[in-house]
Amino acid sequence: ENRVYHYFGVGGSFLPLSLIKNYNDKWLSYLKIRGSYAQVGSSYAAYLTNYTYSPVSSVYGQYGLSVTMPYGDLIGFEATSAYPSQNLKPARQNDWEVGAELNFFENRLRIDYTYYEKKSKDNIIALPISSSTGYDAKIINAGSVSNKGHELLLSATLYESKNKDYAIDVNMNFTKNTQKLESLYPGLKDYVLTSGFSGFQIKAEEGQAFGLYGTAYLRDSATGKYIINPGTGLTQQAPSPKRFGDIFPKWNMGVGADIYIKGLTVSVLFDIRKGGVMYSGTTSGLRTAGLAAETAINRDGTIIDDGVLLNPDGSTRPNDVPVRNMEDFWRNNYTTSITEASVFDASFIKLRQLAVSYALPNKFFENSKTIKGFAFGVSGRNLALLKSNVPHVDPESNVFGTSLIGEGYEFYNSPSSRSIGFNFNLKF
Repeated sequence: ENRVYHYFGVGGSFLPLSLIKNYNDKWLSYLKIRGSYAQVGSSYAAYLTNYTYSPVSSVYGQYGLSVTMPYGDLIGFEATSAYPSQNLKPARQNDWEVGAELNFFENRLRIDYTYYEKKSKDNIIALPISSSTGYDAKIINAGSVSNKGHELLLSATLYESKNKDYAIDVNMNFTKNTQKLESLYPGLKDYVLTSGFSGFQIKAEEGQAFGLYGTAYLRDSATGKYIINPGTGLTQQAPSPKRFGDIFPKWNMGVGADIYIKGLTVSVLFDIRKGGVMYSGTTSGLRTAGLAAETAINRDGTIIDDGVLLNPDGSTRPNDVPVRNMEDFWRNNYTTSITEASVFDASFIKLRQLAVSYALPNKFFENSKTIKGFAFGVSGRNLALLKSNVPHVDPESNVFGTSLIGEGYEFYNSPSSRSIGFNFNLKF
């Protein structure tokens, strides 16, 4: 059943100024209004609706009882670990958007704006079930996720000479997306999308965007300060996990400029991200091992942490218990067993790209029968991290890569690369 799904799309645009006869207003040079609607479907992987058996090359057993297959004349197969569903339906997504393009002052100022809404339903997930059933999970349709957002592109020509030998162009693009899990599954309020070490999870929870969850410090509800262990002077772990925030940014922005000076072109692009959180396992490892620069501060001394102690009557008083040494302070407070210790605001500002190129004037090739032009240049990408709240690592690092739903988790990732390139262009 449900092996066929239909998808379609419709879109249109309208040029209001074309209805005005002999329109030649320099203030508003161009106006276009557009809109579209589309429904798409996606099928599931093969055999999710059937009981299947797959050949195996080895069988694991405890106490050294593992064997390889074939074993003598016997070959081995294993059953699927996910309980199949005969009523599985394709996932569906409905999208609609409206937008407008406006050019002003003889196209020197250009604006492109889009508002969109996307809603997916019947998403296909593996719901964990009791292993006593003989399966690890059950394949079901679940979840309705909405995304609403704005996209804005501004570009302007600040200066252009009459012969076009000199020009300055600037541009800015802005995107803001709001995600929400509208509903999940009867009796189910949240679902783990991906997970990592020491209780770290990225979860979908009804009424929320995809978020980062994990273990937290034990805090005083009145002041928000740490509740300190009176015997050691160290922080303590809270008994319940905590949501630390959305993994996706509130908004993204790119700001760039292009400068032209008689064949010389200079282009620059800055990337800005605002909001979202991430966990850095590298920062935790550096701090607990005493390799981070900040661990050198007061290394041979001691510290009294900024927290409170609980009194027998339930009240609190300022902490006055010193930690035995700084090694204990860093090892305890920034261990991977407490997720909160290494959760940071993932906002950043980057110099994403800088490029310089030069094209020789055409007069150099007036008498050439073969070469008609020559240009050369140098460009760099990911050149500088200008502002970041995440110490020691690139805030865009993600151990999950692009294959899993979820970002915001870095754990001993390879450093981000900076690239420099040279180019030469011959025209014949």
